[in-house]
Amino acid sequence: DPLDRVLRPDPHETPEQRSARLQAEYEAKQQSDAIDEMLRQERAATKKTKEVKILLLGQSESGKSTTLKQFQLLWAPNILDAERLYWRPVIFLNLVISIRRILECLSVRPDEETVRPGTGSSTISVEETYSRYAELKLKLSPVLQLEIVLLNALGAPAEFDSASAYDGNTGLLGASERKRDILVRIEWQDRLAKSKAARGIRGPGLADRVAFSDPGDAGAIISACRPELQRLWEDPFVHAVMARRKLRLEESSGFFVNDLNRIARYDYIPTDEDILRARVRTIGVSEHRFTPPSTEREPAEWVIYDVGGTRGQRPKWVPYFEDAQAIIFLAPVSAFDQNLAEDRKINRLADSFQLFEHICKQELLKGASIILFLNKADLLKAKLHAGVRFNKWIERYGDRPNEFEAVATYLKGKFIELYKFHRNKVSPRDPRELYVHLTSVVDIRTTHAIFRDVKDTIIRDYLRNTKMI
Repeated sequence: DPLDRVLRPDPHETPEQRSARLQAEYEAKQQSDAIDEMLRQERAATKKTKEVKILLLGQSESGKSTTLKQFQLLWAPNILDAERLYWRPVIFLNLVISIRRILECLSVRPDEETVRPGTGSSTISVEETYSRYAELKLKLSPVLQLEIVLLNALGAPAEFDSASAYDGNTGLLGASERKRDILVRIEWQDRLAKSKAARGIRGPGLADRVAFSDPGDAGAIISACRPELQRLWEDPFVHAVMARRKLRLEESSGFFVNDLNRIARYDYIPTDEDILRARVRTIGVSEHRFTPPSTEREPAEWVIYDVGGTRGQRPKWVPYFEDAQAIIFLAPVSAFDQNLAEDRKINRLADSFQLFEHICKQELLKGASIILFLNKADLLKAKLHAGVRFNKWIERYGDRPNEFEAVATYLKGKFIELYKFHRNKVSPRDPRELYVHLTSVVDIRTTHAIFRDVKDTIIRDYLRNTKMI
């Protein structure tokens, strides 16, 4: 063996050389054993603190980011407290967009006429409509201009930074901008933090919080326009026009118009509930780590990934499927009568079914638990109670009762059917069932109760997979 000849001691070595060689071999052995022990301890520590990787999946506006914020409230409240001030411009932006949509709704086309509420079939002309609200629109123009200012401050992508978006003649945003979502990059909090630091604002007190005036003095402008904003929202005629045009702002994420008197103030500080309801769609994938209460047998750290839900963002999900222990899939069941914002030909509930099928068929996810949140159940109940017919949009529902319990049972059964059909093909020996919860993730009390069940489910499946039980 050539290697043996190289390593063989020199037969002519002196006693001093032999002693030095043996000492070096001993030290090398000691160092090698120490490295082996360090690696063993690292493996043991890694095994002991094994991460649980969870993906939040679902279409846009399904409630993924709200679910993430609920995890923060439950397991890392200090994070939400530290970010509380940075949600203020986001909530102001939510409010401004709602106001803009209301004013656009009032700008009827010349060939339309609007029924005056409470007067039977009598109508008012287009000219009267414009005249009635022209002065109010003019007074609210500073509020509308805040939309561009706030979007830029939050780091909206360049394609949304249009200086010409605001039309000074009409007081409304241009037609190309009317479908714009609150789309910002994932580092928007860092952007605001740097802006705050640049202005030398460091203190935690109320005066220092107020000193953190939003870009464009949003708090001062909205506060000054509060009487006009309330006049707009409290006008029965406005609600009649919105109802006629089927503009249901209350069903949208980021609806704060009902809270005008509380929010439209210079010293406004967002509450936990406000942060949960705030709407902001981020570009990219955000990673969040939590350390929930656990026993020695349970993993110490949870890693939750919040991913974009629009069709253009979904191909970016796949790299995160590998090694995922659990999927929390959110289906917004109240959206059965709505279409996707990115494709008006596709029903949102049908898209949720299709997307869920795609997840169940993924080979990379065959070892992951799937937890289904039939979300926005409170809005579904209100919509059905108001008389919106479920079978008008979902024909296969047939003549079943148009009641919440019946519709919820149908939807739960449909998702379970899809799960069993596709999941059994991927992993036929997997004993796990689909875990289904009816949720309203903006509700703190009920959501935290569900989260405790979800934690137990994920831990149980995790321990089973790692053969620790």
